[in-house]
Amino acid sequence: VRYTSDGSDLKALKRSLSQSPKSKEVILLDDCFGQAYFSMKASQENELLALMMYVNSHPNKLLIMNSRVTIFQEAQARTPRLVSSLDRKEYAAYVLNMDAMPFDEKAKIFYNHLYFCELPKEYRDNIISEKNYRKIVKHRNYNPRIIEYVCLRRQWSTINPNDYAKYILQCLDTPNEIWRIEYERKIRRY
Repeated sequence: VRYTSDGSDLKALKRSLSQSPKSKEVILLDDCFGQAYFSMKASQENELLALMMYVNSHPNKLLIMNSRVTIFQEAQARTPRLVSSLDRKEYAAYVLNMDAMPFDEKAKIFYNHLYFCELPKEYRDNIISEKNYRKIVKHRNYNPRIIEYVCLRRQWSTINPNDYAKYILQCLDTPNEIWRIEYERKIRRY
């Protein structure tokens, strides 16, 4: 597995791949159309296209490019050649739409975040009581980024365990603070 969230050095990533046609590899470009993408030069955009073509020509290699839909749409406007190759189905492209994702898949995402954030039992009990987890997963604003936020230790540790589910639902009802942090701290001005 090869992983990067830095699209600025795709040549090095490509060099790290095995030249053996029998070698199986997965390449994951996380947030591939995010911050690093918007600072790419034209030559780096060509490198991304070259990487896609290289992987496409090797059956034992798989390229996974992760991006938010809104960022992907901005990339379509900025680099039509790159994105149109996906639209023309030159490469297998799959879009995971959170709105269309089944309940059990969303529940697995929620469970995974709760498990790895090492949430104390009292907090988990609050989520389980009165089937609060169902209210959370079925919420119209359910989003993995919001779930990640509410599962941060610095967030849940300030909440009374008996109010944790209520807190999560409030964050889902009004996610302004979460998105403000995304826009002010994580997205650079371009």
